[in-house]
Amino acid sequence: MTDKSKYIDKPNYRELSGRISRHLAAAKSEGHKREIIICWDGYLASLLEWGYLSEEDFDKLCDLLPILEDNPVSWVFLDGDPDDDDD
Repeated sequence: MTDKSKYIDKPNYRELSGRISRHLAAAKSEGHKREIIICWDGYLASLLEWGYLSEEDFDKLCDLLPILEDNPVSWVFLDGDPDDDDD
């Protein structure tokens, strides 16, 4: 199996923060903005999990995203149960 990671440029904070800002600014409605936030939150979580993003950059980029009370990415990333009311 070939290590494909050596062929992939790691995303950087500047690039990702610009993309996040552009996508949030382009949101057509609050519902659309919510979808954008969820997508970005999941994407950033995966980059962190796979080692393509430092914890410091992850935290700074997540700070650019408005907080969603019921964000499904949180329970997926933390391996939780979406129906568990103990949160």
